[in-house]
Amino acid sequence: MFPVYTIFYQKSIKNFLIKYTSTIILNLSEYNIFSTSRILELSSEMLTLKLLNDKTMINEYIINQLLKKIPVKNQNEYFLKLKRKASKKFGLQNPTNIEVLEVYRKMVKSKKIRPNENIENILITKNIRTLSGVAVIAVLTKPYACPGTCVYCPTEKDMPKSYLSNEPAVMRAILTDFHPYKQVAARIKSLETTGHKTDKIELIIMGGTFSYFPKQYQTWFVKECFRACNDIVTVETRHCLVSTTLQQLQKLNEKSKH
Repeated sequence: MFPVYTIFYQKSIKNFLIKYTSTIILNLSEYNIFSTSRILELSSEMLTLKLLNDKTMINEYIINQLLKKIPVKNQNEYFLKLKRKASKKFGLQNPTNIEVLEVYRKMVKSKKIRPNENIENILITKNIRTLSGVAVIAVLTKPYACPGTCVYCPTEKDMPKSYLSNEPAVMRAILTDFHPYKQVAARIKSLETTGHKTDKIELIIMGGTFSYFPKQYQTWFVKECFRACNDIVTVETRHCLVSTTLQQLQKLNEKSKH
């Protein structure tokens, strides 16, 4: 019994566990080392670990194949064929570009491979978004009354004037409760996750009634946008001092990452 019990707690032989999961689980059941529920839980954990390991392997295989060969023409078509080939080889679903990109970044970080611009360009999702070298980020102000009575202007409850809840930028704003910092931070994170560079940003403030907002809200809104660009780590993390003025934040942005 003891050797089997020990196997489960030796991280150094994780791959052994993955390969012989079913045998180990049966042994545990036979010797009554754990309860049935615990055995099922361990089995699930092992299967999850195996799936994660397989996904890493298929993505590393794709990256290594790209390092060997990237055609000058029809790169996207070649990449799709390569993913299908890898999927068939490993018996898994086609990995997404984001999954391959995540493993690529880990391989670069661990110095398994060197950065490769050609691979990065292939892995970018919807590269037209930053094809000009500028990442466009649109943020919305909170819903607010409008003095205008334009007949053609759409009006939806709890939405900024002239915008509808089914628009992509509006849906992102709803998820962050129309908070400017969170909107900018979330969008930067999303763009970087899909392979886009965010060192140059064109920030568009939308909402239809910005000039009608109190001056204090206008200033605060722009400050929070700059704060996110200057100091983004995660959507929840904020390091810049609240007392920082708009002028100071603008000055900081001259040397900021975003």
